[in-house]
Amino acid sequence: MRGWLVHALFLMILVISIGADEQASDALDESADLAASVIGVARSHGLTYLPYTTASDPVPGLLFEEPGCSGRVRVFLLAVTFDAERIVRSTAKPGDQLRYVYIDRAWKRAERLAIVVTRAKYAVLGVLGLTRYEPSWHFLIVEAPDQCMANEIDWRSVWNRRNLRATENGPSTIME
Repeated sequence: MRGWLVHALFLMILVISIGADEQASDALDESADLAASVIGVARSHGLTYLPYTTASDPVPGLLFEEPGCSGRVRVFLLAVTFDAERIVRSTAKPGDQLRYVYIDRAWKRAERLAIVVTRAKYAVLGVLGLTRYEPSWHFLIVEAPDQCMANEIDWRSVWNRRNLRATENGPSTIME
């Protein structure tokens, strides 16, 4: 192989790695406030946030009210380690649906491997600047009665970079 071709190849690798390093700092930033983003997305779908603090709750969640829904909607932000998932599942109200949500995927039961693989996929895509979603070490569990619209909400906007940046100004500035 000619010397200039090898040099050109190494120069290209250097430029790509510097660019990827700049993108990675944005894609892997965990300082974004996902709770504010969840509130903004829920409000954009007509849910009303009910701020509350209860020391008796084993796992704190975000509480919402939906017009025409027979009960309240709870959204939990849990770490992908699934430490508190069993507690959330055991405290679910009878007749409520649990949905596990991470960016563009939703499951009716805990899919640990699928969530970790999805996170890895979006981390790589984020480093390359090929996605508008910000990977996070947190996923959502949405608990809602069967007939509620909250079961049909497309929650992927929670991880949208534009929405996460808008949370700096408050959840009311988040748009779909």
